[in-house]
Amino acid sequence: MTKRWMTIAEREIGTKEIRGAKHNPRVIEYHAATDYSASDDETAWCASFVNWVLEQAGMQGTRSPAARSFSSWGVESKLQKGAVVVLKRGNSSWQGHVGFVDHWDESYVYVLGGNQSNAVNVQSFPRSKVIAVRMPKAVSNSKTVAASSVGGVGVMGLAALEEIKPMVSELSTQFDWARYLLAGITLAALGFVMYERIKKIRKQGV
Repeated sequence: MTKRWMTIAEREIGTKEIRGAKHNPRVIEYHAATDYSASDDETAWCASFVNWVLEQAGMQGTRSPAARSFSSWGVESKLQKGAVVVLKRGNSSWQGHVGFVDHWDESYVYVLGGNQSNAVNVQSFPRSKVIAVRMPKAVSNSKTVAASSVGGVGVMGLAALEEIKPMVSELSTQFDWARYLLAGITLAALGFVMYERIKKIRKQGV
């Protein structure tokens, strides 16, 4: 199942810098997702793109324009589609590149990222350049979204919700009540997830 932030990232494929004095407003929008907020499309923007995508998906990135800031973000992960991957770049310890894992093979990891040949696209990088592979703390694997408990009621993860939808949808073709059940489950799950996010944001004082 495609992770929601990957769907957002995939929609941005084709976004690229504008040659000359003009700057692509979309790239500047990516920069706004960092505390640096550059106003041009020439400043390195791979980390800005990742931060923007995560923000659009309702998650918090690092707010840093530095690619290596994602080396300690979230939780450690194995290679999986949608994971944030940090790569070596240049000769300095602070240099790097960051994007989302699209797929991989024995030798290369294929990264959906920004500022790759001045655009958003999928490019291959040697796996030997991988520094870190990370996932959001709330989504540590491809099957479940971490659940929390409110009043003893477990909050169903969005991924788990997707897994039961087909079963309820099948029932809905035979019973009208199943349609209302599916709608109720969906709204309840989304409501609890948003409640937990708001509570976390308030706790952090953001």
